[in-house]
Amino acid sequence: MKESERKLIVKKSNELIDAGFELTLNESRIILYCVSQILPKQPIKADEMYFVHAKAFSELFHLDLAGVYKTLKKAMLKLGERWATVTDKNGDPKEIRWIITRQYFENQGVLGLQFHPDMLPYISELKKHFTQYDIKFISRMSSAYGIPIYELLTKRRDLKKQSFSIDALKQKLKLEGRYPAWRDFKRYVLEPAIRDLNNEYGEFKASYETIKEGRAITAVTFKYEPRRKSLPLWDREGNPAVEKPKKSWEEYGYRSDSEYREALELAKRYDFDVNNVSEFLKARVQAQRDRKHSR
Repeated sequence: MKESERKLIVKKSNELIDAGFELTLNESRIILYCVSQILPKQPIKADEMYFVHAKAFSELFHLDLAGVYKTLKKAMLKLGERWATVTDKNGDPKEIRWIITRQYFENQGVLGLQFHPDMLPYISELKKHFTQYDIKFISRMSSAYGIPIYELLTKRRDLKKQSFSIDALKQKLKLEGRYPAWRDFKRYVLEPAIRDLNNEYGEFKASYETIKEGRAITAVTFKYEPRRKSLPLWDREGNPAVEKPKKSWEEYGYRSDSEYREALELAKRYDFDVNNVSEFLKARVQAQRDRKHSR
């Protein structure tokens, strides 16, 4: 059986889905291919090594086999220096390495890696607050940004719509200080990601709308709907594969759906994160003041 025909399931904690990280497309492919090899509900040994076969990798991601090993080796060299930024229990940022060991078996066309011990709680023995998806949904993606944005959306595939500030997306993708002009962010980040999401083998049909403050675009709303069957939100053993679905306004602390819709409208005029209720309340007060002054 070809690797592209196998069912390979990626399973990551929601904390890792939300983490900020910078990975090239091939670095992401290597990580996800190895994560999909982890057996569910079984601990990883400290010296556990996962292997990437050039031939299988080329089949899975539909690449020409010629030059694949060289490409993998180049990606692995950079991957050894990559970090993911998660949030600890106190809300402080914590940086952890993806891998601790890498090994090359050139005569066999194989590379091996060991995940860093600090990374293991985010990819193994996951029993709740995790997201899982079939690796085939990202196998045809061709940009570095399609995969992390897809993961954000599939983590809450029950919502079918999510809004993110541009600043939040840049923090997630480690693009702080880059693409200050909207046209550049749109051209080099957002549009390639949307093309990836809409590839014919992807899980979703996706689009986006912009949210403005005055004339400046400050946030993006992704709209997405499944085109094919996804993995269930609950696994076969009855354990939650992701957090139990909630209405978006309840999740973010709004008192009603109408209050959440009010926040979405205000976000078009005021610069705040609609996922933060306290920022919404401040914006509401400011809007009331502005109305008084305009009379």
